[in-house]
Amino acid sequence: MAQQPDIDPIDRREQVRVDRSGSSVRRQRVIKDEGAERQNTIARVNQIIWIIFGIVIGLIAFRIVLRLIVANPEATFAQFVYNVTDIFLWPFYGLTATPTTTSGVAFEISSVIAMVVYALVAWVLTLLVRALFTKTRVRKVETFESD
Repeated sequence: MAQQPDIDPIDRREQVRVDRSGSSVRRQRVIKDEGAERQNTIARVNQIIWIIFGIVIGLIAFRIVLRLIVANPEATFAQFVYNVTDIFLWPFYGLTATPTTTSGVAFEISSVIAMVVYALVAWVLTLLVRALFTKTRVRKVETFESD
């Protein structure tokens, strides 16, 4: 009996459990696909990366909107957004001028640039995780049986 060609026996573990109780015999075959488990773990790590960077990017977007609508900087929510995003925008301060109108509307171009940079960093991190932890198949096993 030949194995399926798409299943690598190195990544596939099979276990048969036999339970004999009384007059009945119960057999249970458990197949563990380690390759699929690894892919699930990589996908989960990449999701976490996107969630973290998505929160940062979302807070920066809130900051941009608050500055555009001239939100009261003394309001609790505005203070929270400004304080949290200051940490992430620190490397981008002074990168460009912030156009401001006489009514106080400000468009933070450096914040938009920061959002793009953080999205690119998240994308590169997910590619790096995939490149480092995806197992490439370098071995092929074929089984032949004859009578």
